[in-house]
Amino acid sequence: HTQVSRQGEDTRLWQLFRDGDQTAFTELYNAYVQALYNYGRRFTIDKALVEDCIQDLFIDLWRKKDQLADAAAPRHYLLKSLRNRLLRRLS
Repeated sequence: HTQVSRQGEDTRLWQLFRDGDQTAFTELYNAYVQALYNYGRRFTIDKALVEDCIQDLFIDLWRKKDQLADAAAPRHYLLKSLRNRLLRRLS
């Protein structure tokens, strides 16, 4: 139940963020930065690279918020986006 309510809250935050709500954006960042970092470390031992990719991901998200689609599962979207970004930087 907790995971379902977390996902519902994240979906609501995602929509608010896409509408330009900075507080929702900050809440999403705070909710996921540690999970993203832990996930990114699976791909590289370079802590700075992981941190840079997370920061770049959120900067790009904010810049492109009007172009983003609805995300039924923001967590999966963020993890996949980070993975793709890291793999591009590592190749």
